[in-house]
Amino acid sequence: MVRGMASVLACALVLTGCTGGGQEPAPHEVAAVSAPPADAGATTTGAPQGDAAGDPLTRWLTPVELTDSPRALTALERSMLFEPGPFAKRAATPAEALLSDAEREQAAAAAAALEPQTEEEWIGAVLAQVHGAYADDVRDTVFFDTSTGDGSAAPTSGLSPVQDVGTNHYALVLDASGSMAAAGSTGTRMEEAKTSIERFVQQLPDGSSISLRIYGHEGSNDEEGKEESCASSEVVFEGESSDRARLTRALSGVVPVGYTPLATAIGDARADIPAEATDSIVYVVTDGLETCGGDPVAAARALAGTEVRPVVNVIGFRTGDADQAALAAIAGAGGGEFTAAGSGAELEAYWAEERRRLEAAWAAWRQEEASRITEVGEDNKISANVIGERIKTTSTVESQAGKDVARQLETEGLIDAETSSAIWSWFDDRSTPIWNYGNDTASENWVASDDQADADRAAVYEQADRSWSEYYRGEDD
Repeated sequence: MVRGMASVLACALVLTGCTGGGQEPAPHEVAAVSAPPADAGATTTGAPQGDAAGDPLTRWLTPVELTDSPRALTALERSMLFEPGPFAKRAATPAEALLSDAEREQAAAAAAALEPQTEEEWIGAVLAQVHGAYADDVRDTVFFDTSTGDGSAAPTSGLSPVQDVGTNHYALVLDASGSMAAAGSTGTRMEEAKTSIERFVQQLPDGSSISLRIYGHEGSNDEEGKEESCASSEVVFEGESSDRARLTRALSGVVPVGYTPLATAIGDARADIPAEATDSIVYVVTDGLETCGGDPVAAARALAGTEVRPVVNVIGFRTGDADQAALAAIAGAGGGEFTAAGSGAELEAYWAEERRRLEAAWAAWRQEEASRITEVGEDNKISANVIGERIKTTSTVESQAGKDVARQLETEGLIDAETSSAIWSWFDDRSTPIWNYGNDTASENWVASDDQADADRAAVYEQADRSWSEYYRGEDD
């Protein structure tokens, strides 16, 4: 029998991480919402290693190694990383995991068979029988994954009418060749085009980045003025959609006079996209085909292949069937769409439908993603609670089993009352910090999961406001 050793030494041992007190902490409610798969496994080593080999508390335990931990483990976590004892139990409640009379007798016999000589060794011998199954839960706690996973592919097609566009850019490219002076339904083609562009821009969120390039506006539409006209491509407005007065002034100064250097204008539009832009759509409005010898299909393909990968949409204004096929080829090369508008009203209808389509595609995706993130986030919160509750229950079960084995050893006369009391106190003190660890880490991971879901939802809304050009590209682009 071991006598005269102060039972207080149990609390001085690194393994315990004890805070004192023998009363079970009151359960702490954490708002609820399956343990995520661990990124690294907990693997069993063959035998006690390092200091543990000579430690009377851990000499009969088999350590578990936690590989690739994202942070340094605490002393308390290391004290839990051992294989469970042969009489360790796991149950939903401590009451369901009590040792039977036969199990207490067997555990006591197994502890005595280790031939412990000191009080510490007796504690270690009992611990070797009932050490709880903490390793997986410690691993899941340390590697707890708050991510909400990969979402569905974004439509990347639109923006909210009340939100800032951020780094998106609308590049408008307007034909100012002489044919745009021809009569339309309510004025000249140019007048109708100007009106429809102004109304489209007015419907965009304040802060939308806009540029307006015109081409064919210099020289003349006769042979003498062709060279000058074919070289004419100029940005007349750069700014935000809210600067409508300046846009109106820029449009009012556009007079259709010359040829149609369509390829030059499309190629020059690359310089209209701000360096900080992440997405852009180029809208080319023309009433005819290239008349300056350029290759607008090649220009559109080259523009769409630049860093920002802008989409090139072509609006054929009062064009014939033959022209429409050629203009559609330009849009196809630019990853965009061709739309034929036979009148000013149809041109305005195009812009209005464009805005509605952009908005609707994002609204649907945004709602779907927000709901998915919320669901995954709630699952993560449930996982955090489940892991924490298992650790708390295991600590209670282990503590009670250790005390029960100590009493059995005393009853059988294998240890005296003093040693039994020391074992009892050690397990009582060990339970408290482990219980608190389960409670606190569950709360921390719950909050982290909630914060991550909030951040991911915010990112979805931000993306819905900022990124949209890929909508125009085919899935195989």
